[in-house]
Amino acid sequence: MKLERVETQRNRLASGNLVDDATGTLIDNVTGTVLDINGGVGLISEYLSNRGCQVTLVDPERLSFSFRKRLVPDSKVRTMNIDGHDIKLNKPLYDFVIIRNLTHVELAKKICKKGIVNLITMEIEYVVSDTQEHEQVSETNGPTELDEVSETSILPS
Repeated sequence: MKLERVETQRNRLASGNLVDDATGTLIDNVTGTVLDINGGVGLISEYLSNRGCQVTLVDPERLSFSFRKRLVPDSKVRTMNIDGHDIKLNKPLYDFVIIRNLTHVELAKKICKKGIVNLITMEIEYVVSDTQEHEQVSETNGPTELDEVSETSILPS
């Protein structure tokens, strides 16, 4: 992150002007646990935390976190000084994942339960995990022939 961008974000964090109207409208329905990947000083993280979300902010720039500690010392946002590419998770742990570039899309799909907040397209992509999809299909269509065969082949006679 360029120093100029960090300085601008620091000033916005200090003033309490955390998100613009378009971003605020986009993230109004974000709730629960949130991972904010490469979120700088954490403007969106702080905004969501103030609204009751449990937010984890990751960013590789140490300067960003230095500013955060001074400007919002009582913040509830959990911070991790790492790059988004260093995240090694492969199961859904967060309700929402916020991304700022397309290189994190695949990671976000693996680790989010509800949706990916894409700040490039300014959209939220709601996701359905394989487990949820299977449960929905089973509830809608009842057990399949394959499900019955699988159960009988596993259970003792």
